[in-house]
Amino acid sequence: MEDNLNPTYGESFGEPTQELSKELSYDFLDGARVKVADTARQPYNIKLVHKPSGVVCHDGLVKPGDTLRSSKKYYTEWHVEARRAGDSVPFQTWDTNLSDRNVLVQCPGTKSVAIGDMVAMATWLPVFQRKHQCNLYVAMAEPMRSLLSPGMPKGVTFIPHSDIINIKDLYAEYRLGLHWNDPEHDRAPVDHRLAGNFRNYAYILGLTPDETVGVPHPSIVLEDGEREVMEPYVCIAVQASAACKTWQGDNQRGWYTLVRRLKAAGYRVLCIDKEPVYAKDEWHMEIPNGAEDWTGDRPLRERCRLLRHADFFVGGSSGLAWLAWCMDTPVVLVSGFTEDFNEFHTPYRVRNRISCSGCWNDVSCQFDHGDVMWCPRHKGEPGRMHECSRLITTKLVMEAVERIPAYQRQVASLGAAEEAARDALEVKRH
Repeated sequence: MEDNLNPTYGESFGEPTQELSKELSYDFLDGARVKVADTARQPYNIKLVHKPSGVVCHDGLVKPGDTLRSSKKYYTEWHVEARRAGDSVPFQTWDTNLSDRNVLVQCPGTKSVAIGDMVAMATWLPVFQRKHQCNLYVAMAEPMRSLLSPGMPKGVTFIPHSDIINIKDLYAEYRLGLHWNDPEHDRAPVDHRLAGNFRNYAYILGLTPDETVGVPHPSIVLEDGEREVMEPYVCIAVQASAACKTWQGDNQRGWYTLVRRLKAAGYRVLCIDKEPVYAKDEWHMEIPNGAEDWTGDRPLRERCRLLRHADFFVGGSSGLAWLAWCMDTPVVLVSGFTEDFNEFHTPYRVRNRISCSGCWNDVSCQFDHGDVMWCPRHKGEPGRMHECSRLITTKLVMEAVERIPAYQRQVASLGAAEEAARDALEVKRH
């Protein structure tokens, strides 16, 4: 999830790009914009209507040299009327129409934006392009741009932020992000804490709840490569940028107990975090005892290949969980600080409702990305701080694991092998 409370973007655009006459121009770049040329002989009356509701957002004079700009920046349909001052009949009218137009979607331009957010953003891009039949350009930072771009359908083109300025005749632009400081809902129609991170980006692009049902995950194209680990294995990820995002169950022994149980079922357990130990201020997480160290700053495609061949993945609300989802690998998502609707759907979601939970999606709580021990309701309270994580027991996690068909097959095959070994020993004895 994105920790940046003020997302940064690329090029800010100057003059509107669509010329109606020598005196009027317009576009929908980060909001509806209408410019009256400074050479105009008189003001124009501009009427800006929110087309879905019919609400008039502006109806007044715009002086020569001035630009009218809507406060709402997310996708919506606008109807605009322009008439010369004193005229009763509109001189020009136009509506938002993205068909066959060049449209830009900007993702935040910093590399610090989380993998999971980029995957969530990318999920809705083909839906938006298909709905509007536009030429969609997507500005995204590396390395996610290279990972996601090859799997996009025709009509969706990924570019670096530095190439935005080269897009010709750009008609509209929309900016994806978690807009915390947006009390008037100018950047997103629904507070992302209520929408959930995943659907927040859909709503910014004007997609309705009905259009978000059954949407497939982004396709990540991997070159053909042999399976690196031949034995049955699972992948885990234990680290996160804040304590609330990690699983701290069974008095910090949950991961150790889980690894031991998985190994007893015949699995190799691969820890694929970026670092063997993550430490920030007073918080640290390290590879659980018994898990194999597959950490390191490795290419994301390598991580995806490991996830593709794993029987399942266990971890918190992290970028690796989102990549596992893209690989069609069952995800045991262990998270108490987010609500179920915050991430993609997995039938193996684990939480404990008996505890305090869901603070990330509480509009009265604003995440402090500088506080690694963030716990907005019980910070400093012995026995209660981070209970959303601590009270998720190994029992609950294993119950989710045991429902995964691949795990059931592995246990059955292990049992069959043990039975065959016993029979062979019995024959040898006789």
